[in-house]
Amino acid sequence: MGHEFDHSGNIIISHENNNRFQNLYASQVYGTFFGIYAKFKIADNHSSSEVVFLDEVKLQLKNFKGLLDVGFPKNMKPQYLIQDIKNDKHEIIGKRIKIFIKCAYLKDTTPIITIRGSDLGEIKNGYRIVVERITLSLHGHTFEEVAKLVKNADEPQNEIKPYAGGIFDSEFYYRNGDLLRKRSDGDSVLSHRDAYETPKSSAADSADSDPMVILDGTPSCKRSNNYIFINYP
Repeated sequence: MGHEFDHSGNIIISHENNNRFQNLYASQVYGTFFGIYAKFKIADNHSSSEVVFLDEVKLQLKNFKGLLDVGFPKNMKPQYLIQDIKNDKHEIIGKRIKIFIKCAYLKDTTPIITIRGSDLGEIKNGYRIVVERITLSLHGHTFEEVAKLVKNADEPQNEIKPYAGGIFDSEFYYRNGDLLRKRSDGDSVLSHRDAYETPKSSAADSADSDPMVILDGTPSCKRSNNYIFINYP
C-alpha cells in the first residue's frame, strides 16, 4: 500500500520580502538539477494581514548541476497557467501555477518570467501554492502532442523529432540502437510492453515475458506544495 507525504515549503509575503527570491520548486530534467525561485511584490491597495493582492510574481530558474541548461520557453504564449485549488466544499484554498520548462539548447528560453498579479487574484493567509511543471520537448511539444506524432510503433521515424542539433531528447524518447520509441510523461521505469508501445497480442503475455527496462529519461518530481504566510502591517 502506498503512503502519502505532505512535504511542503513556506512562502512569506511581506514588504520586507518584496525584493527576495524565495524557493518555490526544484526538480530534474535532462539530468540537470534546477530550482525555481519567486519574488512576490505586494500591491498596497486592498491588502491586509489576511488578504493581499500582488502587483506581480517574478519567477527565476537557476540551473545547478547537469550538462544541459533548462529554462522557460521565451516565445510561448501563455508562459504559465493559473487555476484555483478548491476543497470538498468548493471553497478556494489556494492557487495552482502550471509552468512550462524546456531545454535551453536551441537558445529559445529565458531564466526569468513574470506572473501578473491580476492573474492570481486575492491571496489569503494560509493559501496553498502548488507549482506544476510541464516539460516541453526540444522542439516545443508536450507529451500529448508527441503521442499524437507517434501513432504506433511502426510509424516512420522521419515523422517525429527525437533530435535537435545532435542532442537526443531523452525526456520524450527511448532509444536502443535502431529502436526508437516515445516515453510516457514522468516515467523512468516502464514495462517492456509500455516502452515499446506493443499491444497485448495473446494470452501468453505474462510478467515473465514482460521484463522491466530502464529508460533514458530523468525520474523527477513534477510538482511542489507551498503554504502562504502573510506578514502585512
